[in-house]
Amino acid sequence: MTDTDPFRDLILDRKGGRTYGKLSDDCGGQPTSGRLQQMATTRLKAFPDPETLKGLAIGLGVSVTRIILTAAESLDLPVQPVDDGDMTLYGAGHLPESSRTLLQDMAREFLKAHRT
Repeated sequence: MTDTDPFRDLILDRKGGRTYGKLSDDCGGQPTSGRLQQMATTRLKAFPDPETLKGLAIGLGVSVTRIILTAAESLDLPVQPVDDGDMTLYGAGHLPESSRTLLQDMAREFLKAHRT
C-alpha cells in the first residue's frame, strides 16, 4: 500500500468547509462525526458497513458505487466498474493474447447464436 488513500481524499475533497458534525448530519447521522473524522485522518483499514456507505454517498453527494469503488481502491482490492450489459471475466486480461482472442471469438459466437 502507498501513503495515498483515495477514500480519505474523497471525504476531505467533498467535505468542503463543513464541520464533521455538519457532514454527519448531511449523511443522516451515519457515520458519526467522530467516525468521519477518523476516516478523514487515518488510512482505511477495513471495508465500511453498508449503512456507512449509504450515508457517505448521501452526505458527500456521490453514488454508492463511487464510495464502494473508492473504498476498494484504498484497500488495494482489484475491482473495476462494469456496465450492466457487459460481463467481465476476472483476470482474463492477464491471459496470453491467443487465449484472450479465443475467449472473444467464443463470446461472439454465443451472441450470434442467441440473436438468431
